[in-house]
Amino acid sequence: MRNTMRLPVKRAVPIAAAALAGAIGLALPSTANAADCASLPTPVYVSGSSAVKPFLATIAQSLVSASKPITIVYQAPGSCVGVNYMTTSPAGAITGTGIVWDATGTAGSCDLTAVDGNPVDIGVSDVYSATCGYTLPAGVNDFHGPNQIMTFAVPVTSTQTSISIEAAYMVFGFDADTTGHTIAPWNDPTAIEIRTSSSGTQQMLSAALAQVGSGFAAAKMKGNGNTGSSDVLNQLTQLATTSKQEKAIGILAMDVIDTNRSSVKPLALQFTGQTCGYTPDSSLTAWDKQNVRDGHYAVWGPLHLYAPVGTNGKSPKAEVQQIIDMLGGVPTAALLAVEATKGVVPDCAMRVSRTSEVGPMASYMPPQSCECAFLATATGAAPASCKTCTTTAADCPACNLGYCEVR
Repeated sequence: MRNTMRLPVKRAVPIAAAALAGAIGLALPSTANAADCASLPTPVYVSGSSAVKPFLATIAQSLVSASKPITIVYQAPGSCVGVNYMTTSPAGAITGTGIVWDATGTAGSCDLTAVDGNPVDIGVSDVYSATCGYTLPAGVNDFHGPNQIMTFAVPVTSTQTSISIEAAYMVFGFDADTTGHTIAPWNDPTAIEIRTSSSGTQQMLSAALAQVGSGFAAAKMKGNGNTGSSDVLNQLTQLATTSKQEKAIGILAMDVIDTNRSSVKPLALQFTGQTCGYTPDSSLTAWDKQNVRDGHYAVWGPLHLYAPVGTNGKSPKAEVQQIIDMLGGVPTAALLAVEATKGVVPDCAMRVSRTSEVGPMASYMPPQSCECAFLATATGAAPASCKTCTTTAADCPACNLGYCEVR
């Protein structure tokens, strides 16, 4: 780990042996009678990861009701597809139907009617471009948004609590094809649920598994393929109803788990070099993402916002840069409320950083901190050490989102 740091002890789990348009007086079109996306106020085309959807919905709601409305038009074909759009100049184009939001946050749709499609302004991905096998051309920047967390998950009724990265390598690398490649209780190929190779969840977890076996890749992950995270969730839930809760295991982003805690739970993960397993939160009933924020839980990374830029390193389209800045900076209270309950951690609440997929972590202090506000929003109460404020003062270095922070 770069910039060696001492990590405080957190609750650890020993590894078991088995182990948008109302503001302008227009209603958004329905799918059956959708308008041309290009006819909407200042459309910005965003495509890629499905995990970014709740955050886009939140900022889209405010942008479409602004004095100069901006409309986010969104598709979610997968993280690596989002990266791929940015590998050509002009950027790749999307066709078909786009998702848009009105001033109440209600989703609608519009038609992407351009003959050759509409060029993507922002390609969104859960993972680094290199993880998808792409090299970004000159003139495309990788902007970072909130940090996402990927997990190995089981039905909530499973008694399993933890897994080592080595055991996960066997489970998802071999699909119990031989006795020697079997890890109990996850020894039933019909109960192992994965995504596709274009999925950011699968890509990031594969990068973690590749640290056990260097040849491991997302396309090689074994299990029952599912188009979306909701499908993995449904499969794990169904398996639990057929008395396969102990054998069921799948891959899910923490945002899915946090909105479905009555159905699924993350396994504590013992990563390479660790002697205990850690869940993303300090416990299965907590919402603090403590073990992600301080570096104990290993499989996380920033949301990537890929966009063409000018010589100043910013998008030549002010509306595009505005969206990037909203997702990458200190969030508004409304956006923080979504992030804190959707399994992600804004950069301003992190105390470690990394520059590659599941790569080495370094001790980190963000340009502006929001740790107190994040914890207050996520858990319902700020720690006793947090002090409320309305302005920066001598005894309050920085007043961010209503709390005194170190910067």
